[in-house]
Amino acid sequence: MFQQTNDDNETFEQLYNTACQLIEAGNFDVALTNLDKAIASCRETLSEEGLDEDEIEDELAMLRVQRAFVLHKLGRKKEAIEIYKALQAAGPSDVSVMVTVSNNMASALKDQSLTDSRKKLKAALQLDQKKLSTRQRRTLMLNNALVLLHSNQREPCRRALDELVGHFGTSKDSRLIEAALCFRLNEFEKAINMLSDGDLQMDLTRIHLMVNSGKLAEAVTALNKLPANVRLQPAVVSLAVSLLVSLERKDEALKMLNEAVAHTHDPQVRQQVLDQAAVLESSRGNYGAAASYLEKLAEYVAIQLEVKFDPNDIRVLCRLIRAYTDVDPKKAEELSIQVFPETTEEGVDVDGIEESDWILYGEKYKQKKDAKLEVEDTEIVTRKLKNRKRKRKLRLPKNYDPNVPPDPERWLPKQERAAYKKKQKKNRDRDIGRGTQGSAATNPNVFGPRDYREYVSASPSSPRPVAAALPEGPRQMRPKQQPKKKKKTTKF
Repeated sequence: MFQQTNDDNETFEQLYNTACQLIEAGNFDVALTNLDKAIASCRETLSEEGLDEDEIEDELAMLRVQRAFVLHKLGRKKEAIEIYKALQAAGPSDVSVMVTVSNNMASALKDQSLTDSRKKLKAALQLDQKKLSTRQRRTLMLNNALVLLHSNQREPCRRALDELVGHFGTSKDSRLIEAALCFRLNEFEKAINMLSDGDLQMDLTRIHLMVNSGKLAEAVTALNKLPANVRLQPAVVSLAVSLLVSLERKDEALKMLNEAVAHTHDPQVRQQVLDQAAVLESSRGNYGAAASYLEKLAEYVAIQLEVKFDPNDIRVLCRLIRAYTDVDPKKAEELSIQVFPETTEEGVDVDGIEESDWILYGEKYKQKKDAKLEVEDTEIVTRKLKNRKRKRKLRLPKNYDPNVPPDPERWLPKQERAAYKKKQKKNRDRDIGRGTQGSAATNPNVFGPRDYREYVSASPSSPRPVAAALPEGPRQMRPKQQPKKKKKTTKF
């Protein structure tokens, strides 16, 4: 692509156009330099023409929003957001600048506030879009649908997608958003079919949806159809091996691991693949094959470190000894002697080892015990603790008299003191509520049935006394309630 030199860029318009070309080419560093020059040249030119500061800032708005976009692309998001906020507060007259600011602000703040991003895009869609290009209008509507999807606004997202497809047709981005929406609506089959016959990104997304929906066999089939340069990548190999192991197809998993070992040239990746193959063979009980993988792994590590065996890599060697134990015990013994040579026991305090508690409780207990050093309590011995000054000043009661001795029973409980007097229970109203319900209390002035018959038989001709009225029940025996005393109103 032809790029103009700085000598040809005499005006700020030419500098701006060159910066736009560089942005399309992905050369953001040079584009930022040209935009800075364009802003300086524009300010100088407009000042010479006699424009005031507000008019100059209004003309610079387009250049500033483009500069903020370049900063955003370079990862300097904080600086870009500051420029967007300043432009939004200034309110330039160009509607396209305001729409671009709202769209880019929503993209920059997507990790902070989805609600704010949704409001900004909604406001941008309501502005006049006649000055926007087709690409800008499509990007604005696409971002609106994407923000609605992340906000879990399912029906508004579907309406936004329908409007996007109606204006600009079906695209890769719209299909990806629609597939994600269908997956959230538990329409797994529709989401998977929507991404068929696509590019590599759509194929990988479709495999991801298959795994999440539980279709592991279909996911393995789709992984095998990927190109070799993609299928044998470490992440794809690891996913395929995990799926095959879960489907109990370990032979195919080992075949893929061997193919990955032959394909890769990265030392770190080759070590990981050999290690995974050894683990897989050990899980099947095939220790001979596991030992061969571990030998390759140990030799490869040794070549990298320019030694025969790395004594620091104990993990691989211990696993190799374990594999040799079932296949070749003699070789296992030789390797164990080589890795763990015999040492003399001279100078070892056996009694100290037996008495130490960290053998039972672990290394952490030993570290904690060593951290706690025994310090003699010298303050108590030298009586410095007794003579230490009080931090708080002693405060005595106002009516304190030092000549009056304190009460010797002041620390005893109240009920154990000599002056304590137990409260007497009152015998008043003791018959109220006793006995069966409805029975009358005995009254010596009232005749019972037997006393009344004896009285009648003894004196038939004598005038009969009038019997007293029987009480209605225990409710009449209750004492009269005393009227409540009125509380004295206190005035403050």
